[in-house]
Amino acid sequence: MKRSEFFLIGICLLLVVTAFSGFVTSEERELSSSHTGWNGSSQFYDILEEQGASPVQSFAECSGIQNATLIFVEPEGNLTDTDNTDLQTFLSNNGRIIFFARTSQANSFLTLLGSNISVLEGNISGVDVEYNSPKMLIISPHKEGFLPDEIQKIVTNHPSYLDGGIPVLTTTVFSWNDEDGDGSPGSAEPFQRFSMMAYENVSGGQIYVFSDTGMLLNAMHQGIPLQDNPHLLTWCGRNTTLFYDTHYSGPFQTGGFAGLIALIKNRTIIKTVAVFLIIFGLCATCILADRKNRQKIVRSDQKPPQEENKP
Repeated sequence: MKRSEFFLIGICLLLVVTAFSGFVTSEERELSSSHTGWNGSSQFYDILEEQGASPVQSFAECSGIQNATLIFVEPEGNLTDTDNTDLQTFLSNNGRIIFFARTSQANSFLTLLGSNISVLEGNISGVDVEYNSPKMLIISPHKEGFLPDEIQKIVTNHPSYLDGGIPVLTTTVFSWNDEDGDGSPGSAEPFQRFSMMAYENVSGGQIYVFSDTGMLLNAMHQGIPLQDNPHLLTWCGRNTTLFYDTHYSGPFQTGGFAGLIALIKNRTIIKTVAVFLIIFGLCATCILADRKNRQKIVRSDQKPPQEENKP
């Protein structure tokens, strides 16, 4: 067999093995947009796309659209000057940016955008809960008018809390920051109301921050819907052109080859092409291997018979 054929077989095998390992390993991160297991967020993004949402890597794609909405989930990294400028333009066109974040990493984004809202990481517990779990707090509108009337109770999942802005959704006063993790309020853990979703007018638009991403996990969308959570997700895309960030948001930060696999798994057309390439690679490998065996058989048949040794 020629050296070029050996090289082609090696490339085909490498393609198949790498693609397979990528499909397996790219689903491990919590909140991963490609993870279909209980701790992924694939169903959340499916819900957004059912509402016509489009992914964006560059904010220039949506900065000039009027009355649009852009969603970030646990943003990571540093917002560049160019992206900040595009987001300021986005807001000036009566845009709305919604952050789902329970870590303080989102605060640098909020500050650069001109928001006074900040995420404070904590261990918020309470009495008004779902499934008798102190971490699954039920929160309600703080004031009327910010959210549709059908949103009266939202179930969170290990949320943090917010400082600044105008409170939109809050806990009841029978809530506390369980710093020692014992499940009950201590002398240094007084009952108080915590802001879980806040709003602010910024640069001609609006910024909303929701201090929980646990509610976006696939496990929270399976079975019977929890309270009015589906209505909140529907509200995100109501009467607006909806986009979601894939550049900074944590669910898309798989990186390297796994990042490419995550993109493939989120796009049906690319996924189909990828599967075709894998099948093609397998078929090419089998054909070349079969050709090698046939050449061996032909060469063995063409060998002249050996003369018998004469006495």
